[in-house]
Amino acid sequence: MSDTASTRPRQVTVAASLIMAGSVLLVIAVFDQIAGLRSLETREAVEDFLADPPGEGLGLSVNGVLDILRVGSMVAAACATAAVILGTQVLRRSRAARIALSVLAVPLLLTGLVAGGFLSSVVAVSVAMLWMQPSRDWFDGIERREPERATPERATPESRPAEVTHEHATHEHVREPVAHGSAGASQPPVVVPPQGEARAYPGFGTAAAAHPEALGRPGQPGQPTPVGGPERRPPAVVWACALTWTFAGLVAVGMLLTAVVILLTPDLVMDEVRRQEPAMAEDLSEDLLVGTTVVMAGILVVWCTVAAVFAWFAFRRAGWARVALLVSAAVAGAGCLAGVLVGSFPLLVPMIGCAVTTALLARPEVRRWYAGRGTI
Repeated sequence: MSDTASTRPRQVTVAASLIMAGSVLLVIAVFDQIAGLRSLETREAVEDFLADPPGEGLGLSVNGVLDILRVGSMVAAACATAAVILGTQVLRRSRAARIALSVLAVPLLLTGLVAGGFLSSVVAVSVAMLWMQPSRDWFDGIERREPERATPERATPESRPAEVTHEHATHEHVREPVAHGSAGASQPPVVVPPQGEARAYPGFGTAAAAHPEALGRPGQPGQPTPVGGPERRPPAVVWACALTWTFAGLVAVGMLLTAVVILLTPDLVMDEVRRQEPAMAEDLSEDLLVGTTVVMAGILVVWCTVAAVFAWFAFRRAGWARVALLVSAAVAGAGCLAGVLVGSFPLLVPMIGCAVTTALLARPEVRRWYAGRGTI
């Protein structure tokens, strides 16, 4: 299949970029996880997990759990490495690479849970984007063109027998009507435009072209002038809304799960805080930890829900929703950047998503599209 049959959609470029970036970060996180499997903190965490339900009823030993984590981490690293290579082939329009990525997405999503599950979820969602339009048409070699606007056909001398050219009119102002009953009686008479009326010239259209109001063209007296840009929704708007829904859903689900874990097993979380941050644990009580986590989870879930609603209205061409979504993405990106600077490197992925969303919503064609209508 030729690579030059059609231009690569932005959807394919963004999806392949997220697949490669997420896979690289997942490989780094997995190797960090493998390096810490033999540490004392990890063994104590596994022992605490096996001492209480639901780990108590699994019938596993500490070494068995560590072996499972090691194998899962190695499978995740292998799948992520393959995804990086396949992501480069996807950009070259390889249908086999897209199928291989779809097969790898399932084990990558499951084994990526050892590293938190967020990066593997981003890669899986990006693979699914390769099967959506317009990516599907691009891989299938189908190029859909926009329907051309109807334009008045230029009349030819053969199609306008009732018209007369300027050169002909200078020699014959009026042709005598043919006598009734003659052989040429069936031919229509040639009409000469009245004195002072605009005439058609060879190569410059017909007499009707001199009167555009007869064709209903905009900009003439009595004709409404359309305001705004093209009616078709720009692809940048679709991508910005899709990224917002994807990351908002992932963050909301992750925070809800975190809140549930904190509420059900606060002692285990507190023990982990004491092991990793002994200085902070001295001034942090269990009730304060639970309350703070639940409040933060509630705020982020509400924020993600509101951002998803903004994206819906922005998708429906509401100008105020575009501005609100732009501000929300910029603020969220700044917060993720602050987290990355203090060492929370998994926040790098949502930070990239916020930056891409902000850039898409600020594109010139997006501004022109929203300028045509400020409300739904």
